[in-house]
Amino acid sequence: PTLPPHDKESSVSPTADGTPSVAVTPPTGPTEAELLAAVAPGADPELDAQVAQVRARGLDALDAAAALRRSGTDPARAAAALTQAELRAAASAKFGARAEQMLFTRAGLEQATRWQVAALHARTFEAAGIEHMTDVGCGLGADSHAIALRVDGVTAVEADAVTAAAARHNLAEVGARVLHAEAGPDLTPPDGVARD
Repeated sequence: PTLPPHDKESSVSPTADGTPSVAVTPPTGPTEAELLAAVAPGADPELDAQVAQVRARGLDALDAAAALRRSGTDPARAAAALTQAELRAAASAKFGARAEQMLFTRAGLEQATRWQVAALHARTFEAAGIEHMTDVGCGLGADSHAIALRVDGVTAVEADAVTAAAARHNLAEVGARVLHAEAGPDLTPPDGVARD
């Protein structure tokens, strides 16, 4: 995938009194959420293969990033791809093999529910006859994912845009709806769900 450029441009022009004025145009590059989506497993098979190669060579982070940049990978994408590879390796303790297909944030991984615990939560909801569940503050979506395997309607709500993007990716295969929203009294419940 091609990402928009992330360059700042500046221009100098005189003011009415003749002194120079500098105008800086803010960056127009991809947001963190867009960058995360661009390095999702399978989004760019060539980048996935390059990351696997540099990780197999045991390069440290700086050398791995330099190797990816030499191959023509944008520095921001190289850093994001290597970070995801590092986080996936760490996540295997919580998620097992499914970590290889997931997206992570550092904070999200630290706070994520272990897969075994999420599965226990899901069995509890299923046994209670829950038909729809809204996971407010879903993080990366571990609980939502496990519950969506047992309950038909799952809506996951996350306030942080980057974490919501990761959850959207992580929950796509189970059909859970992900909302990027602040939880509060104005949060509209999903269709068919009454608010108590």
